[in-house]
Amino acid sequence: MANKIQVRRGTKAQLAAHGPLDAGEPGYITDTRELVIGSGTGVNTPLVSATSADITYYVRTDGSDTNTGLANTAGGAFKTIGKATSLIPQIVNHAVTINIAAGTYNELVEIHGRSGKSSITLNGTGTTTYVKSVYMFGVQQANINNLTATDAGQIGFYFHSGGWAQFSGCVSTTATANDGFNVSYQCGVLRNCVVSNKTGAAISCNSGTITVDSCTGTGNAIAFYGDNSASITTKGTTVPAGASFVGSASVLNPWGDNTTSSRTGIFAYKTTAQATLAASYTKIILPNRSPDYLLEWNPTTSVFTAAKTGIYLIIGKCLFSSVPAGTTLETRVWRNGGVESEVLARTIVAAAGDTLLTGTITRFLNAGDVLEYYAYTSTAQTIASAADSTSLQIYRLS
Repeated sequence: MANKIQVRRGTKAQLAAHGPLDAGEPGYITDTRELVIGSGTGVNTPLVSATSADITYYVRTDGSDTNTGLANTAGGAFKTIGKATSLIPQIVNHAVTINIAAGTYNELVEIHGRSGKSSITLNGTGTTTYVKSVYMFGVQQANINNLTATDAGQIGFYFHSGGWAQFSGCVSTTATANDGFNVSYQCGVLRNCVVSNKTGAAISCNSGTITVDSCTGTGNAIAFYGDNSASITTKGTTVPAGASFVGSASVLNPWGDNTTSSRTGIFAYKTTAQATLAASYTKIILPNRSPDYLLEWNPTTSVFTAAKTGIYLIIGKCLFSSVPAGTTLETRVWRNGGVESEVLARTIVAAAGDTLLTGTITRFLNAGDVLEYYAYTSTAQTIASAADSTSLQIYRLS
């Protein structure tokens, strides 16, 4: 029969009220998630350390690692970032903040294996807090603000197998054959960062995801590289210069999202019949829409107004009822009030009867451009009313 190991468990207050654990007796503190071993004297030894309150450490070039790190003074702050990170408990259930003064710290900032429900934050000062590189492995939540990585021999910011990391105002511009930012097996957000002179500016691999928001840079061989089911999303008006490469089962998404409802998607259609004029263009009235994700279709005027600049796919259908043989039919998309137009479909009816015209085009539109749907008939005709027969669909492709 297998032996059972009994673990005394309870909140920190409950275990304190119980009294000292016996020497070698295991205990589990449920509210702080600490596993401890009793000493028999009342001082229990944590096997896995955890935060019990928010922590803020200060690092300055004129500090000392013999200080407490708890005051932003020469006599209170640590001298090295490594000293501060070494004191971070393994379970971070409260905010841990390390404020780093301006200056040069000749250190590889490295943190391994931190979990919990709160985050670790490293705050530099402007763009004048210099470190060699920042590496984190298995860190659940991290915020890296205003640090400049300078080592030419290493990746600037490398985060692997964690949960979520945000980089804000970080800089990696030293010329190197390495990457500026590399996020793998986890999520990352780059916001207002500068990445230049790298083999790769923003790299995501092995199911990692990166959002690059309003970042800049020049001289990169590759701006974005995603591989092995990775995802890279760009937002804002600027991105680091360089080529983009997408590897196996990966996505480069320049729209800033991967959701259908955040892009142009319109299905406008008829519910009543409409007469056309002979030998003339008649605007096709489509007073119904579903969907219209960005509310770009005006059902009152039957006018589409592009919300964003890009390439659009336009699909038109128009059913004419009981058309005589020899009648010329045409559908056309007008841009900006007819300044430009393009034929969707055109035919001369060979045999009398209902006639369906369908056509598809792609067109580049600037934000604010308007489109309207028109029909030409050589004789007066009737446009059928069913939604599945007369409609206009518009989708943004890029």
